[in-house]
Amino acid sequence: SGRSQMAEAFFKKINRCEGHVAISAGTKPDKKIEENIIKVMSEKNIDMLDDKKYYPKIIDEIPKDIIDNVTYVYTMGCGVKCPTLSIKDINVTDLGFDDVKGKSLDEVRLIRDKVRSSIIDIIKKIYLKGGKRCI
Repeated sequence: SGRSQMAEAFFKKINRCEGHVAISAGTKPDKKIEENIIKVMSEKNIDMLDDKKYYPKIIDEIPKDIIDNVTYVYTMGCGVKCPTLSIKDINVTDLGFDDVKGKSLDEVRLIRDKVRSSIIDIIKKIYLKGGKRCI
């Protein structure tokens, strides 16, 4: 577990505009974030040990009022369709990140950097329509 938490953390750190939030959740989350994710994110000054902010959670933990207002869904490459959101007419994009489980620290760093780059692209895409610069 940890790709979606990395994405959420990068969105919160990089995004400078209001109006959108990132929330991570899964269909079958692990009990804790992988140790190597905690290590590589600390290299970017992001504390993944803050379990009030970043923790594996199941999609059903997200309040209904938030689910009802979802505009973008990005999956991490798990190949799983989200049953809670499948009734909504929203665009779901699979980012296709490799699972970090069993990967070396250097491999997790590469995944982290791909996640960060994707989040920057997503922020630009979200706010481009409004002419805002949010990074």
